[in-house]
Amino acid sequence: MSPDNLRGLADCYRIIEETGSIEQALLLHPELERELGTNLVLLRRLAEDAPPEPEPIQQAAGRQLLLSALAAKQSDRSPRLPANLLLKLAGGLAGFILMSGAALGAAAAGACGRSGQRQAGYRRCHPGRVPHLQHGAGN
Repeated sequence: MSPDNLRGLADCYRIIEETGSIEQALLLHPELERELGTNLVLLRRLAEDAPPEPEPIQQAAGRQLLLSALAAKQSDRSPRLPANLLLKLAGGLAGFILMSGAALGAAAAGACGRSGQRQAGYRRCHPGRVPHLQHGAGN
């Protein structure tokens, strides 16, 4: 269905709602007669199957029961943290600890193995031990 036909169908529904006359709507949009007729048949069927309106006393009692149940449910709520917040915090803390350990390990490895100072760095990091480096290999 084209946008023009949709607008025309909306105009027809508005005219029918305001005037109650299908004929007046079809005078403005005769090309929509088949679609409008199909839709009106469907609307009539839906109206026939609709549940009856409740008695005013029963409707008021049901509304009061619903409102009191909602009020009781809202007052039972206590301000508490979301359930998954603890898991998120624990995961973030574990990630922070792991990354800190990795950074410290990298810093320690860099301090003991800088190029050009490998022998002195080894002695500084491992006092009393002799490094097992091959002489003349450029280390």
